[in-house]
Amino acid sequence: MSLSDLVSQLQIFSKSDSHRQVLDLGSKILSQEPTNVAAFKQCLVALINLDNYKTAREMLDKHSDLIAKNREILTVELAYIYYKLDDEKSLAELVSQGSNNRGLKHVLAQHYYRVGKNDKALEIYRDLLNDTPPEEVLDLSVNERAVLSQMKVYSENSNLQPVSAPHPNSYDQIFNSALILLRDGDYEGSLELLREARQQCLVSLADYEEEEQLEELAPIDIEIAFLTQLLSGKDAAKPVYDEIDVSKLKNQVLKVLITTNLASFENQPSNAASLYKDLGLPQSLTKILDRLAIRQIRDLQRNEILLAFKTGKSVTKSAAKHEQQFPESLLPQALAGISKITDFDSKNLKSSSNEKLVFREAIKNPQKLGLCLFAAQLSVSAGKHQNAVRVLETAVRADSSVLLRPAVACLLFAVYDKLDRENDKIKLLLSLYQHLISAELKTSDQLKLLKFVAFQMITFDETKSQELFQKLQSAVSSDPLVSVVLGRQTETSLGDVYPLISEVDADSLLEQGLQPLLSKTSTTKTGKGIIKVEKRKRSKPKKLPKDLSKKLDEERWLPMKDRSYYKPKKGKKSKDTQGGVVDQAAEESLNIGSSSSSPATSKKQAGKKKKGKK
Repeated sequence: MSLSDLVSQLQIFSKSDSHRQVLDLGSKILSQEPTNVAAFKQCLVALINLDNYKTAREMLDKHSDLIAKNREILTVELAYIYYKLDDEKSLAELVSQGSNNRGLKHVLAQHYYRVGKNDKALEIYRDLLNDTPPEEVLDLSVNERAVLSQMKVYSENSNLQPVSAPHPNSYDQIFNSALILLRDGDYEGSLELLREARQQCLVSLADYEEEEQLEELAPIDIEIAFLTQLLSGKDAAKPVYDEIDVSKLKNQVLKVLITTNLASFENQPSNAASLYKDLGLPQSLTKILDRLAIRQIRDLQRNEILLAFKTGKSVTKSAAKHEQQFPESLLPQALAGISKITDFDSKNLKSSSNEKLVFREAIKNPQKLGLCLFAAQLSVSAGKHQNAVRVLETAVRADSSVLLRPAVACLLFAVYDKLDRENDKIKLLLSLYQHLISAELKTSDQLKLLKFVAFQMITFDETKSQELFQKLQSAVSSDPLVSVVLGRQTETSLGDVYPLISEVDADSLLEQGLQPLLSKTSTTKTGKGIIKVEKRKRSKPKKLPKDLSKKLDEERWLPMKDRSYYKPKKGKKSKDTQGGVVDQAAEESLNIGSSSSSPATSKKQAGKKKKGKK
């Protein structure tokens, strides 16, 4: 077959979406004419539609010279393949060439969203919204809201609102708006929007096949079930899940989410091994990795490693791979360390024996931060706060930079607070100040830690506190409370108080008085007196005299005053009678030693009155 015949067939198959045939014919054309950029581009598009990115990578490597000469023509296809392969380096090189291709910007925004760089993704989408054809506005508004819903969780700029106009006929946009309300904690409002999105989806897809409707309705139904579970409990959410025909779903991500959520209904799974098998792990997770955001991959992998640990599987290799990809995720590292402890009881994690075993292992390996944090948590659960302090302080001494991890700093501060160790709290805050003021803070959790330390230090070092607030202000300019602390805004900029008290019935509160606050059963509680703990005095054993030959006093049994050698003090001689001593009762009856009259006493006292200086 001639090259022209192959090209004509390629065009026919391209129009009919026969991606496999397009790939086969394109490959044949390239074998005869390696410089045919059109055929190469069609092959890349076919591979993208077939989700075959491994073969796409091989084709890119094979035709690197063709790509170098026609990079501008292939920009979008190359960018999308790099994005799917999570090849950030190649994607950055493509962007560095300064292309203004709108398709490249879309792919780049999607990449930033996937890796959690939501600020950059939002910036691109809003830049595209400023100069976009009308047919793209709706898609961009949907994507803008998707990014904002993530920023509500993972970013300090959580007060941002959409700038694009709402579209009441777009169930995708309504769905993402519902997610924003969900992140804000407005569960009822979010559930109402989700039901509205579901109804709009049914209207928009009325002429579609049942399977196509199912694929679009399933994400909405999953969120409805989740919110129903939060508001009304598991029993109310179960029927919502039952209505989803999982067997007909093609979206593997949704299948994993549904089966995982249903498994969470069991407080104590009867058999971890059977649950691991029912979820199809780890294969089910591997199949959907390229469709997930980085944080979703992290969380699902962490769950998979935990469940594998529960089944008795070795998690050392998977934990090491997870730690390399997600250094901030420490649970798998802890599980890998615990799996090496022979007598550890994985079925009863919080047992006292486990606490002792993990504590000892953590003290020996302070560089394993995940293990140290796990040991500290077990010690806190067991009420052994001193052990928790010891293991955390050991980890900090091994590497002081771990204080930049909020999990370490906040836990250590909380344990110090529990033990009333105020001086240690101040030392910790000063140490945190030294790290935070000079470090490049990358995550929203670190910015929250910066804000926490800044407020804590107001009470004892206002200067350093102000420095931390200024650093926070430069990173997050939209925090009104920080602006008030720095004196750049007045208290009124914090917002109107009226919405917070609008539902409070003041007249009803005045009428009820203190009655609702009083206990129904009047019981008189007697306060316990202060019990003074007296220290027991130890009586020293009597020593034998040095000179045992000395004769003992024969009158030692008599009272001292009746002994023959007793000599009374000079002041008491006037009270003696006939060689004896007047006892207390006789002295009082005879009024011996007391003043004869009160006037005499008053005169005596008057005589002692001090005169003032002339």
